[in-house]
Amino acid sequence: MSAAIHSVFQQYFSVVFLGIGQLAFIGSARAGLLFLLALACISPLAALGAFIASLIATGFHRVVKVYSENEWQLGISGYNSAVIGLLWSGMLTNGAHRFLWFFPLSLLLCFLLEFILRQLANKILLPVLTLPAVITIWITSLVFAHYGLNFWSLGVTSILNEGLVLLGILGILLAMSFVNTAATVQAGVLGVLSGWLANWYFGLDFMALSGLWGFSVVTASFGIQAVFFKGATSASLAGLIAAVVAAIVWFLWRLSPLGPTLPPLLFPFIVGTWATLFLARKMDVSNLILPIRDIWSAVFNRSSS
Repeated sequence: MSAAIHSVFQQYFSVVFLGIGQLAFIGSARAGLLFLLALACISPLAALGAFIASLIATGFHRVVKVYSENEWQLGISGYNSAVIGLLWSGMLTNGAHRFLWFFPLSLLLCFLLEFILRQLANKILLPVLTLPAVITIWITSLVFAHYGLNFWSLGVTSILNEGLVLLGILGILLAMSFVNTAATVQAGVLGVLSGWLANWYFGLDFMALSGLWGFSVVTASFGIQAVFFKGATSASLAGLIAAVVAAIVWFLWRLSPLGPTLPPLLFPFIVGTWATLFLARKMDVSNLILPIRDIWSAVFNRSSS
């Protein structure tokens, strides 16, 4: 009996860590645990929030069959809720404990949106990704605003010193490299370049721009290259396209009237991923390699002359 109980708990927590790892398209429980520990280096509360929410969601979806058995075992049922927990984690401090009663309602809303959006996504043959979590947090912030409260200041999590933040980022990249090393390197380089560009344009520090390089560019590039285009000759180019689209959406959002009040969260990543997948339906992405080379050569030759 004890061996059977141990096996059940082992499987359950493996699925929980898989769900957390799915935030970075990591399909391994051990790598998911490494991702969680790396996140704890950046913000212990964010890691705790993601773990608690994924724990709850994994149990909920075990009972309420929104996902198939195979999807549940892959941790697909946990990552949207992990995003919710991560963004709510600041409520554990900041004197905002009295608002935590709304957290279960936020999770339930996310569960409902997962069910609805999965039905719609199946019709258009596009993955839901983290859209349920993004919409849930937007709605949550509007409810808080209705009562004169700022969700973004209450929910924000504190980070530790810069050395631990760097260690955490390296840990996340290491976990991603277990899936695809080349995709990890490309995503990391694109993340640094996008952060540098935004730093030059907006004058914000690198961590303040994590929504761009961390949640948008790196995630879009890696997800497309390592997962959706896995093994394809055009995988690297497709990842680049997804990252560029995500970065453009992030910049446009930042410059729009929504920028100062409503963060885009993971929406640029979603748009970048969808746009690339939709483009792949219409044409062979590898056909873009030669035109891009021609444009690059023309620009380089002009600058040389």
